[in-house]
Amino acid sequence: MTQIALRNMTVMVKKRILLENVAITVNDGETVWLRGPNGSGKSTVLKLMAGLLRAQTGTVLVNGQALLPGHFLANAGVIINTPVFIPSLSGFANLQMLAAIRHMISDDDIRQRMQRLGLNPQDRMRVRQYSTGMNQKLGIIQAVMEKPVILLLDEPLNGLDKAAKQQVIDLLRTMQQETPNLTMVMVSHEEEIAPLVTRRLLIDGLQVIPDDDQQ
Repeated sequence: MTQIALRNMTVMVKKRILLENVAITVNDGETVWLRGPNGSGKSTVLKLMAGLLRAQTGTVLVNGQALLPGHFLANAGVIINTPVFIPSLSGFANLQMLAAIRHMISDDDIRQRMQRLGLNPQDRMRVRQYSTGMNQKLGIIQAVMEKPVILLLDEPLNGLDKAAKQQVIDLLRTMQQETPNLTMVMVSHEEEIAPLVTRRLLIDGLQVIPDDDQQ
């Protein structure tokens, strides 16, 4: 079953074409690795899928239904660009505020997810004092904490040391095992994500094509 599909998408910004007539289909349970050089439009694809960007032409389909303008992808965890939080609050307080929107998880759930990635929920350090790696971990936690069925992750290992990268990989692998229909689309320059991936796509010259480099 198709989970997300882009159909004939063309995106132009300031008269520059970023993507042209792009078509992508991502099926239930797939983990797709989207690759390509910097500036090729990888993050743009994720924004289209999430409903965060409108294209000049084309349609985004979610389970066969068009994602209407002004609507966002439901039951999805998203990281695109650098995660942004309220700088004057602690990491735990930021996650509490986000969790309060849908009331799907408890404070204990938040604590467990923070501990899983090595963040102390009792730490009162404000997010403005976080290192790049700590901020990235917090972004991963906010994306996965409500156990979404779709994950759109833009450079999820950015700013992490080797041990932290492995923590994130292990977390995503566990989610794959616990949720067989979990669908992920990831943009990454990091080869560490390869064991999670079921299919690779390459953005090349405004188009998205199969990536033959499967090594």
